[in-house]
Amino acid sequence: MPIGPDEILGRYDVAGRVSIYKQDQHGNVTFVLNQFGNVVEKYTYDAFGKPTIFDAYGNVLNDANGNPQSAIGNRFLFTGREYIQELSIYDYRHRMYMPGIGRFLQSDPTGFDAGDMNLFRYCDDDPVDGTDPTGLLNMWGNLETFYSGNPSMNVVQDAWNERRFGGLAMAYRSTDSGNATQYKDASHAAMSVKDAVGDKAAKSNDPDSPEAWAPYGQDPNTKMWGTGSVREGNGVDKKFKDRYTEGVTEKVQKSTISRGDLPEKYDFKGFVLGHKFFNAKFVDRDIRRAQDAGKGILLVLPPRPGARDKGYLWKYWEPGHSVISNY
Repeated sequence: MPIGPDEILGRYDVAGRVSIYKQDQHGNVTFVLNQFGNVVEKYTYDAFGKPTIFDAYGNVLNDANGNPQSAIGNRFLFTGREYIQELSIYDYRHRMYMPGIGRFLQSDPTGFDAGDMNLFRYCDDDPVDGTDPTGLLNMWGNLETFYSGNPSMNVVQDAWNERRFGGLAMAYRSTDSGNATQYKDASHAAMSVKDAVGDKAAKSNDPDSPEAWAPYGQDPNTKMWGTGSVREGNGVDKKFKDRYTEGVTEKVQKSTISRGDLPEKYDFKGFVLGHKFFNAKFVDRDIRRAQDAGKGILLVLPPRPGARDKGYLWKYWEPGHSVISNY
């Protein structure tokens, strides 16, 4: 089976010498041979790709600072990607990856479409089973998306489900008997109504109700997630006051933290809240209010004025995790 876009086979140097590359089943370069088939260098890696380089006699090759250094100038190592020895990072095309911490140094450009609420994590923290040659996807996850629903590829789908969920066949999304879409986690449920909430807030002509919201929750039996419908906020309450308001005369949007019309089978876990206008102070307040209530929150915000990308900005928090955003 071809390893993928980073399966380097060989190279020539300026003197015409040939280097032949050998990879393991994961695409990691393990040996470089010369044109006579003799080993020139050997490579081993920890689980997240930190390399150790050996010469033909088994001696470890490091620079003066103790960092791995190839004597033949080879830069193709873990999963076939280019290793920048001076910085101890890999170039994964769209992002830089640091094996010492097992994380990308930039957030995933595809956002939550990557299928992970942690936008810096490498292959769902499972580098033994996954690869990510572009910095945009987990190769196993890509197979799941591509083959999902294709009856001729059930064996691949089953293999993915077996590996990912320990034998429990669970899809990224599914449809229950009432034709309501369900999701495997909170972030996907929240993101499923992001645009609808943002659109409703953006189109509001009521100056006293420039917000929209929708609840989401988890079925305690199936562990799947679902949402309620999108609705307008509850309008301005000039008398509302809590520890985050700055005075009783301040106009506060009172979009109550409640389950709304979330189906009864779901435990209310959080809500998606859309703001028509961007105000960082109000955004941070709403996140703190949700945290006080122990509910997850996805804030949907208008694009920055003049920005090329007209998609909604967002900020997301889930209990037990850090706040993340796409801005």
